[in-house]
Amino acid sequence: TEAADEYQLARALRPLRELVDDLSNWYVRRSRRRFSRHAEAADREAAFSTLHYALCRIAQLLAPWSPFVADKLWRGLTDGMDEVPSVHLSDWPKTGLVDKNILAAMVWTRAVVTDGLAIRSEHKIKVRQPLNKLTYSLSSRLSDQYEQIIADEVNVKEVEWRKVDLETPLKPVLDTEITPELRAEGLMRDIVRHIQNARKESGLQPDDHVALALVTDSQEVAAAIAAHIDIIKAETLADELATDGPRDSVPVKVAGAELYIGVIKR
Repeated sequence: TEAADEYQLARALRPLRELVDDLSNWYVRRSRRRFSRHAEAADREAAFSTLHYALCRIAQLLAPWSPFVADKLWRGLTDGMDEVPSVHLSDWPKTGLVDKNILAAMVWTRAVVTDGLAIRSEHKIKVRQPLNKLTYSLSSRLSDQYEQIIADEVNVKEVEWRKVDLETPLKPVLDTEITPELRAEGLMRDIVRHIQNARKESGLQPDDHVALALVTDSQEVAAAIAAHIDIIKAETLADELATDGPRDSVPVKVAGAELYIGVIKR
């Protein structure tokens, strides 16, 4: 607002671009399960309400710079609501209270996540492959909520804090050893991804339940399926899971081995 009042257009638009990136690449991506029909009703409503509020404010902030797109967005979001018919008739949003502690904690959380993912990339370890532990160094510990975000994003079983008296945090330490148990879980995640792709190719809806067949000659892949059969069924809405059957589909590759996937709507 201050930059716009001074006609500093580039400075006025920069925070808006950052907001859209935060909303799409963090809030929406991390809230997919909350948007699902299977989520708790109150939590799903809260997630959609927050998204709707943010999109309406973005439409208002975007209006002076992209008037037609902003107005189309506003009209779609407020149709049937007690709002003015055009975003250009609405009042410019006012800044509310800002919790700087939450913002600072999220900045550090994202910094740890970025560095953790960079270490994964250096070791050529896919994000779907779970790892054991990440240790981050800060002057004070992040709350459990933020540590859980780190664990989810970097895909580690444990997040550990190490106290340091430095203004700039040290690069986190990531345990890159892949135990047989972790490797089996990583294979399971690959298998789930291939099953979800097979569901889409079959034209199934996200909430359709299926009977599933997973057929392979690989002992390692078969063992990973057997060890995580309940998770596979839950993640893919499979009421049944067989490990034998016809090999009439095009196989996918998991750990270099062929896996045949059969999906039938229940």
